[in-house]
Amino acid sequence: MPNEYKRKTNRGMASKEIYELASEEVMLRNKSLRDAATSYDINNTSLYRYIMKKQAYESNKTIQPPSIGYHRPTVFTKEEEKSLCEYVLTYSDASFGLSTKEARKLAYKLAVAYDKKCPSSWMQTKMAGEVWLRLFMKRHEVLSLRLPQATSIARATSFNRTNVELFFKKYCSIFDKYHMKAKDIWNVDETGITTVRKSDCVIARRGQKQVSAMTSAESGSLVTVALAML
Repeated sequence: MPNEYKRKTNRGMASKEIYELASEEVMLRNKSLRDAATSYDINNTSLYRYIMKKQAYESNKTIQPPSIGYHRPTVFTKEEEKSLCEYVLTYSDASFGLSTKEARKLAYKLAVAYDKKCPSSWMQTKMAGEVWLRLFMKRHEVLSLRLPQATSIARATSFNRTNVELFFKKYCSIFDKYHMKAKDIWNVDETGITTVRKSDCVIARRGQKQVSAMTSAESGSLVTVALAML
């Protein structure tokens, strides 16, 4: 299956505005179809199809506005893809971001639930293809593939407005009590060998500063190094 379709010619590259102007020449100024197409350097058959679509839309025979060109068929509609995108982002914001394989499995289940026509490879592997996922993320640029930071359940549930306000209240009281300055503040962190499995890349919101992945613990019992710095 090809990764992405590449145009082989420049035919049919005229914008919708050009077709709109040409159609007005025919419909409002009674200009011949061929003359209008020649004036705007477009194909007369394509202009004829556009005018037919426009007339059908204006007479309420169809709810689909006139368009130009051909759109590559997709498994899901734009609304369904938008819903899937929001679902993936919701999981990521809750520190349960989906890996690429999990997202592909989810897409397959969604296609089955909606009774969609999908490639035979989806039915064989029980998941969407890699090419589909790449094009899906390209259509929804808010999505990005990120390597999350392991975050324990304790930290994730403790980071809330009440606890943060309590921390800074105590921090400010100690800062004022001992008349501390910036040089007195040290940042201490620990690292070393850990028993926590390394997180896989997950699909998250593009531009997000930090992406978390929920684990049973952030580090194991074999931490060996502590580092303090100003």
